[in-house]
Amino acid sequence: MRSSLRRLEWWVAVPLMVFLSSCDRSDPIHVLSDTIEEAHGAWVDFGATDYGFEIISTTVFSATYRDVAVQEGSVVSALGSDGIQVSGHTPTIDTLWQQILAAGARGDLHFASFDERGVPDVVDYGDWDLDGGVRHRIVSFELR
Repeated sequence: MRSSLRRLEWWVAVPLMVFLSSCDRSDPIHVLSDTIEEAHGAWVDFGATDYGFEIISTTVFSATYRDVAVQEGSVVSALGSDGIQVSGHTPTIDTLWQQILAAGARGDLHFASFDERGVPDVVDYGDWDLDGGVRHRIVSFELR
């Protein structure tokens, strides 16, 4: 996958992503549980195990971009914005769903939107008062 974001200079992209992720989050939007259940059901029914996606994850402290390849439900490659393999935790869509469901159970899922397959578009969860939470945005998704 080639994203236009990859062409941005990292020193420009990081501050921009941090700024955009912190824009007016004073009025949390609580997602209806039936919407979450429907979207999760759509993802489970979709049954994807081999796919790729680009994700931007932001917190108050950092912003990361990863181009992720998943085979048989496991991450096989995660590239940073510079195209170099990155180490550390990289989620699959399934692990993002685990985080979404856990945040919903805790009551700190603030916003979530999904496509018709149940792939998260934007997810915002966590304790805003403590650490500002986290926001994940899936930039692109494709079956492989």
